[in-house]
Amino acid sequence: HRKSTELKIASTQIADSCMVQVKAIAASTSGSIGYFDAYDAAAEICKTWGVIPPHWNAVKRDQIEDAAECAILRMTCAKWWARQLLKLRDQCCEHLCIVVGLVNQHSPFVSDECFSEWTSQQRTAMQWLESTMIENEAGVILPLIEAAMAGNANPSNRLVELIVRARGLDELAEESGKIGFMVTLTCPSKFHMKSHKWDLNNAKTAQQYLVNVFAKIRAALSYRNIPFTGCRVTEPHKDSTPHWHMLCMVKPEHEAAVKAIIKKYAYQVDGNEPGAKEHRLLIEAIDKQKGCAVGYIIKYLSKNIMGEHMQGELDLETGKPVNEVAPRATAWANRHRIRQFQFYGTSSVQVWRELRRIKVGPQSPEIEVAKAAACNSDWKGFEDAMRNAQLSLNYEVTPQGNEYGEVTKRVQGISGIAFGEKRLIITRGERWKLRKANDDELEAYKTLKQRRKELFTVNRAMNAESRLSRKELKDAMPKWSMALLPSAFGSPWTCRNNCTDPVLEQVDDRIIRHLAQVGITDPANIERLLFDGCRVMDAD
Repeated sequence: HRKSTELKIASTQIADSCMVQVKAIAASTSGSIGYFDAYDAAAEICKTWGVIPPHWNAVKRDQIEDAAECAILRMTCAKWWARQLLKLRDQCCEHLCIVVGLVNQHSPFVSDECFSEWTSQQRTAMQWLESTMIENEAGVILPLIEAAMAGNANPSNRLVELIVRARGLDELAEESGKIGFMVTLTCPSKFHMKSHKWDLNNAKTAQQYLVNVFAKIRAALSYRNIPFTGCRVTEPHKDSTPHWHMLCMVKPEHEAAVKAIIKKYAYQVDGNEPGAKEHRLLIEAIDKQKGCAVGYIIKYLSKNIMGEHMQGELDLETGKPVNEVAPRATAWANRHRIRQFQFYGTSSVQVWRELRRIKVGPQSPEIEVAKAAACNSDWKGFEDAMRNAQLSLNYEVTPQGNEYGEVTKRVQGISGIAFGEKRLIITRGERWKLRKANDDELEAYKTLKQRRKELFTVNRAMNAESRLSRKELKDAMPKWSMALLPSAFGSPWTCRNNCTDPVLEQVDDRIIRHLAQVGITDPANIERLLFDGCRVMDAD
């Protein structure tokens, strides 16, 4: 079982074994050589378990003594080993299910046991999010699930962002005269469980094969100075083996060369085996009369998240409704730790997300254009603005920031060109701490959930003409407010509680907007913050 007592005991025993080896080396050697010898001794134990030793390149290739010290702290830690053994346990159990045929058309992508465990994990995670509050120095209290669902942890938000980026790629390609085509890339038969050539490789190994093929393709294109943009979706076959759907954008004069390079590396391994020509590679031109590039890729994006907007559609792999198999595809990616979506040849999406966090302004003309494009979901405009603003992420670096003595990085904001000079814009000035919700807070969130459920139920019961649209329903949905908490939290006593003066008319609009972003809209709460002299961080 996951996180069993036996797993904890095993992780403690292995960590102790590493410690014994390290102590033995320390007793016989000293200095830098001692660190590297101790690292090698502990790394040998990692290899016997099939675990990659931490900081391998930094230690073995670059000979960094600090990296060896941090790695030793990891390899002698029972908690670190517990995480490694849990990964091995998950992969081993699922691999055994595949071997005995428990992953098939009736139970596609993952075994029923794996899917049940993933479902239980999701349920437990949601319960933890609902029972955890975050609080900042100003006393603002917010349920953690509200913050999580406002970002990309929400599948709906993740799908929308992917579609916006794909649409932006299509618009950029059309503006620059590029053409698009879809590529479906599949692994050789030795990676497929149903084949007699199967060499017991798992989905992770098959994914690494596809990654290597794509790396060769990109290296060949880079060598020839051929620009190459697009996105790819990793999708499982019903036997759990991954295959890729890629949207590629190239200039017309490079089309033949790009296709030739893709074919070369797609058939490089076992390219002459039976069925390779029919199933290994499929290249399909995008017909503008049938639809744009987004129309070709959107179904793969949707069916690998939660199957949204595809009700009634059938999955070609399994013949089952897409909205039924989509959660299994997510569980498959989670179990094998496979990255499902990737864009290439584009700007950083994290900069895009940080720009959307800027709530004060105005900024410099260069940054304001990029910010407006990000806030209006205009990826093409964002790409154009990035050429002038030259934005990049800025990190707050903490030496020895964790229990293993490693340097930790935290996104602090973005830096870029503003009024002709390099400037830093803080997007994460507030510090939040996690804590367990008390009974009053749990009851307040329970009440909010019930109000949302009632609104959703009433809307669903309406006829199609009267029913609110998705956006209208989202806008009408009750929002979290500290006023939902009892008076001790929501409307604390102040010397002006009984006063009805229009206090908000005297407050800077920027402060009102800033507080609204974290759910503070009640005048009494704002008045309390003003009375206490709380500090508000802006871009300066």
